Amino acid sequence: MQSSANLSGGAEARRISDLPAGVREGADLLIDGGELPGVASTVLDLYDYQRTGSWSILREGAMAREQIELALR
Repeated sequence: MQSSANLSGGAEARRISDLPAGVREGADLLIDGGELPGVASTVLDLYDYQRTGSWSILREGAMAREQIELALR
């Protein structure tokens, strides 16, 4: 799974120039749409959610923990 165009734990990539060289070189096509606005997405691990109800936040982003808890009730 790939949630974003930066390396795990790395800074947000808002411009093509922010992408690590390895990511740029591995892409078949790059389209430069300019600097992207906004906040990074929140990434959840829901692997065991259906079976056990357990979940965790892999990357905190635009959605607050409280909003996620409400949505998962």
